[in-house]
Amino acid sequence: MHDIDQTLRSLNPVRTGNQADQAQLDGILASPRRTVRRPRQSRWAWTVTAAAVTAGVIGYVVVDPFGVAVQPALAATPTPLHPRHADRQAADVLEETAGRIAGQADPRPKS
Repeated sequence: MHDIDQTLRSLNPVRTGNQADQAQLDGILASPRRTVRRPRQSRWAWTVTAAAVTAGVIGYVVVDPFGVAVQPALAATPTPLHPRHADRQAADVLEETAGRIAGQADPRPKS
């Protein structure tokens, strides 16, 4: 590292006050520029990776490794109402229900 630093200092005309060697600068500029290429994954590799991840997720869901049983949709829902024919109007039934609960205390906590 120290050798590289000394070499670069000798090429810097500002530090020493000397003019840079024009032939050396022309040689540097004339040399082909080397670039470092990053290894690139192909589309095929991305496709295989995506397929493997998808297969893994599907396998995880199907195998159910922790034994969590599938819950039915109605687990947290009350049973559906079964309509039946009544000889009274719905408005009358609702009025009767409202009358029964009107005299009861409100169970909700007061905030």
